[in-house]
Amino acid sequence: MNKKVLSASLCACLVLGAYTNANASETNTLKESPVESQETNESHNYLFKISEVNDKEVKLTYTGESKEDSIEKDLENEKSLTLDKSMFEDNIEEKDVYEIKSNKDLKDIKKDNIKKEDIKLYTKYEKPVNMDKDKLPKDSKEAIFEVKDLGDETSQTATIFEVDNPDNLYTLSYDDLRDEDVKVGDQYKIYSDGVVLESYPAQFGKIYRAEKQDQDSKDNNNEDQKMDKTLEFEVTEINDGAATVAEVGNKDNVYTISFEELKDKNPEVGDKYKIHWNGISMKSYPAQFGEIFDVEKINNEAETNKDELKKAIAEAEKINLKDKDYTSEDIDIFKQAYDEAVKVNEDSSASKEAIDNAKDNLNKAIETLKARRQEENKKTDNKNIDKEKIDKPAERKEEDKNDPKTIGAKKIEDRAKDNNNKKVGFGNPRTGIESLSPLLGVIAVSAGLLKKSKK
Repeated sequence: MNKKVLSASLCACLVLGAYTNANASETNTLKESPVESQETNESHNYLFKISEVNDKEVKLTYTGESKEDSIEKDLENEKSLTLDKSMFEDNIEEKDVYEIKSNKDLKDIKKDNIKKEDIKLYTKYEKPVNMDKDKLPKDSKEAIFEVKDLGDETSQTATIFEVDNPDNLYTLSYDDLRDEDVKVGDQYKIYSDGVVLESYPAQFGKIYRAEKQDQDSKDNNNEDQKMDKTLEFEVTEINDGAATVAEVGNKDNVYTISFEELKDKNPEVGDKYKIHWNGISMKSYPAQFGEIFDVEKINNEAETNKDELKKAIAEAEKINLKDKDYTSEDIDIFKQAYDEAVKVNEDSSASKEAIDNAKDNLNKAIETLKARRQEENKKTDNKNIDKEKIDKPAERKEEDKNDPKTIGAKKIEDRAKDNNNKKVGFGNPRTGIESLSPLLGVIAVSAGLLKKSKK
């Protein structure tokens, strides 16, 4: 008995030891296995801008990702790469943008997992030049900016602020300023599309023209800054007893003002005011007006006109352009009118004339399509009528009452009616001959009775 117990104990120890060794071996294996970088099935097209080029290497900075129909910009990600110059074309230059194709996440991209065939030129850098003034878009924005500070020598960038609103900071390159000798305190008049890319400092969307101001212009600009100003502002936000307003046509020029200063107890978002003040902006965000002389609420007739424009846009959106009744020319005119109407409707500074023109052009385009549709429907109806005439014999026209043939036929018809009214018993109303059916029935019954009597 004791031997059996001892043998069982030894077997249990051996099994337990083997399990422990196997588990430890597996644990060590897991510890020794390195974690590989994440690789997905999704293919990415990352965009990198060339920041520096030397004899052997190229330094790149991540700027965004190219999608099928758009570019997603990432201004905060500071991902950078250093690759061999042999992986690029011979004419590579700073600020060229290259596309790097990879299945890896951005954080996992390294020099070792990038192949030459994965790299291709996306856009070749072209130094910007000033657009002629007479070719500037009508909706371009202009303002005076002053250089606040400069980046390092290699970056060739400057931080500038708007003279009228020092809290509006932007960063841009020397090339964007169209100047190779930029200094702190220099002033520039910049014409842009008014688009601001969200970053700090902000960045311009597209700059059409930049003019360096000479000393006389600079003095005038500084003098203008101290002079009284009258500008139109629109309420963008309501807070406790105060409103945030933005300059009409320059939404980045933002101020805060109390209801009391607005002389309005119940301002609403979208209300517009003409504000006259000493031109001084208190440094804060939003900025604050210096001394306000007068505030006038604007009875915005254009907004009333926009109601009609919005109705026209809503009506236009009900139209199915796939309808075969419309011509390509009609559709093109309609699309152009619709796009212009939407653009004007979204423009908070649009004039009454622009709104009326957009509304009238769109309504005219809509009416043209409707008329085309009615015309095609009319053609279809006429075709159906012609088809009915072919398939169904035409009804006889009423004959002339004075026609002798008609008079004779009328007399015959009247005589037939008189005969029908005189019939008694059984008769044929058409022939006037009495029917024999009842008489034959009587004869048959009589014959039957006679036969029974003989039996």
